[in-house]
Amino acid sequence: MQTITLNSHVAQDGILDLYIPIDVTNADLTITFILKPIYYSEQQNKPKGKG
Repeated sequence: MQTITLNSHVAQDGILDLYIPIDVTNADLTITFILKPIYYSEQQNKPKGKG
């Protein structure tokens, strides 16, 4: 079993295109997707600490 982690972007049409090169050919696979949205907050842009 192999775990592949990648970041991608869903366009406005709601379609996620995945292009994942793997080393397996001519085989059946079980593929599991776990979708975990990334939420960006305004806190990331604020300076930390004093100064």
